[in-house]
Amino acid sequence: MKSASKLAGVPRILLDLRPGEDEGIPWVGVKSFNPWRTTSEMEALNIFLSLKQYMANASLARLVGHAFGDGNIHKYKFYFIYTNSNEKLRKMITNIIEKEFKKFKITKRKSGKGIPQLQFSVKIGRKIIELGGIAGSKVRQITKIPVWIKNGDNKIKANFLAAILDDEGYFRDTKGSKQIVLKFSKIQHLENNLDNFLQEIRQLFLDLNIRISEVKKDQIKSNKRREIIVSKRIWITGRENFIRFREKIPIAHPDKLNKLSNLCS
Repeated sequence: MKSASKLAGVPRILLDLRPGEDEGIPWVGVKSFNPWRTTSEMEALNIFLSLKQYMANASLARLVGHAFGDGNIHKYKFYFIYTNSNEKLRKMITNIIEKEFKKFKITKRKSGKGIPQLQFSVKIGRKIIELGGIAGSKVRQITKIPVWIKNGDNKIKANFLAAILDDEGYFRDTKGSKQIVLKFSKIQHLENNLDNFLQEIRQLFLDLNIRISEVKKDQIKSNKRREIIVSKRIWITGRENFIRFREKIPIAHPDKLNKLSNLCS
């Protein structure tokens, strides 16, 4: 823990934004943003003002949501890759990054399974880290919703959730099994963090007055590395609840929008 003298002059909001060390979440230092090395109140204030320019922003909340979904930041090289077969979502990601960060490099490629990918430059990956994204495998390390999203307005919360649902949500519109399901997985020793992360997501839904289940265990299996992987899920049911979801969560995936329409009918 940094001493009080080292934190002197750092605005309160930056202290609130720092991940909790007691939860084992390291502060990811990047060259463009490291307030914990400053001892100057003016320097800290300049960092705060720079951060504030794009922090409270629904579009960036959506970008961070995609980083927790089908997006990935390379653990060492820090470039950002978004992998999704839906052209509308890939275009949306590009538009957000173009709007918020202006100049950037993009490479179109395909995954090993042939799924279209967009690879954005290191600059973008580092910016997403600054906003609360993580570099490397999300299954093998602690994840936590950034404080600025949890404490944000309803539009920020809704756009973050929309991105996650666009990437990771299952919309089931078959008779007798109508539900919206969200599932995440972690290696076994991070099961407590998996619970906490899904509880944070639950709270965002509750903040928007959308009823949602408790966290339930889905399955346990081994991967190719012989690691034990634990999956847990939360879900939404009920026509009135589906209608409320449609009114408040701006998902964009065409197929999921169609299924949501069926759920609401």
